[in-house]
Amino acid sequence: MRFVSAAAAVAAVALLAAGCSAQPEPAAESSPTASEPVATTPPSESTPSVPTAPAPTPTAESLATPQTCLDAGIAVGASVDGAALGACIADGLAAAGSGRMTLGGTLAQGAVDFAYSPAYAFHLAGAFDLWYVDGAFWVDQGAGPVAADPASPDEQERMAAQTAEYYRAFADPRAVADILAAGPEWLVDDEQTEDGGFRVTASEPFDWEGTRIAELAVELAPGLAPVGAELSLTVHGVDGTLTQTFEDLGEPVEITPPVAG
Repeated sequence: MRFVSAAAAVAAVALLAAGCSAQPEPAAESSPTASEPVATTPPSESTPSVPTAPAPTPTAESLATPQTCLDAGIAVGASVDGAALGACIADGLAAAGSGRMTLGGTLAQGAVDFAYSPAYAFHLAGAFDLWYVDGAFWVDQGAGPVAADPASPDEQERMAAQTAEYYRAFADPRAVADILAAGPEWLVDDEQTEDGGFRVTASEPFDWEGTRIAELAVELAPGLAPVGAELSLTVHGVDGTLTQTFEDLGEPVEITPPVAG
């Protein structure tokens, strides 16, 4: 820690005045003027500067609860409308602003970093890389990034578009909220989780953009921020399982588009 100190001192000197007379009689002796005490400024003992503590990183437990979550009626044993649950999750992720979603299961593996500012973007790092930045997808399967374009005459760009479309259901955090909104009814468990949160399960199978959701359960923190989800689903004719775990909510994330080859 750096301390800063300053000192200032002022000295006064007494002046001796001698008077001379034009007359022959001897001049009166002048006695030295006693020096008056001089006020000195003691060294200033400045208060050491205290560094500002960094703001604590938001967590699923500390994030403010969006009004949509409060209005959704999420409580032990409750039945929740899918549109209300989806809006709650969408607003919760947007309020966090950034974070990471870890993927597991038979359909996808990897980690997704995401950010809502300056524009929504995400990056999946796993068996291959998938980016979404400024409304566009890029895919890198080891030979360099390729811009996804389903209408391109370039076969690689068309294949990249197919890959991006397939994995969006797993890798796009916003899709989590969209999928929840598509479920007609969600049931909250009769008991809270160990940390005081909630587990919410789809009451029946449902469809989302051609994907069949056989089972889906989502866990929420006590403040209703998303913690994770477990799914059994069929996507593009492939059956499998998927887990999504949210971490580092609120941690700064910077995602830049790759340079396509």
